[in-house]
Amino acid sequence: PWSVFADSTAQRPAEHVLSAVFSDARAAAQRGAAVVVLIECPEALCLSHPEQRAAEYAAPGTSAWSASVAASQAASDLSAMTAAQAAAAGLGAGDIVGAQLIECVREAAAAPEPLSVVAVTSKPHLLPPAVREAFDCELAVDLPTCEERAALVRAAMPECEPGAETAAAAQWHLFADEDVEAVCRAAEGLSLIHISQGIVR
Repeated sequence: PWSVFADSTAQRPAEHVLSAVFSDARAAAQRGAAVVVLIECPEALCLSHPEQRAAEYAAPGTSAWSASVAASQAASDLSAMTAAQAAAAGLGAGDIVGAQLIECVREAAAAPEPLSVVAVTSKPHLLPPAVREAFDCELAVDLPTCEERAALVRAAMPECEPGAETAAAAQWHLFADEDVEAVCRAAEGLSLIHISQGIVR
């Protein structure tokens, strides 16, 4: 497994590491292996605008969330731009990596070898439209609602303070089921309210 961030921080720009990952994947596919490139949190690679970074964990429907959506939608059109062209145009690092990602996904789709690319994110609104359009399809798996998160907390911590499950669930708007359950396990014997406040901070 490769870590784009670990490698790029220590040695090379992220777009070069990303290109190397796909190059290795294509080489493995040419040798007959069935290859799947999994990209977790692709939006973290593509954030160039301050509004996006500031609102990365904003709750849907808030003004910060709306600003992040607007910034992502107004991002430079990367659909007809290579990473080198994005760099030459003086675009931000996130736009350059986004252009490289689009290049890699398109090359993988056109390759004769069995090479699949899957991206997983809980923040699709932070992805530039061109990055989303580079993939053949999108599959939405909704996060639990506030009421469903509260029910998960009550089931995992039946002795928690009254009302704590509702307060915690309201703050954990980006938590999947397993995230809620993991926090509840970590909070065993502690105040759920204090644990929740610590996570938010």
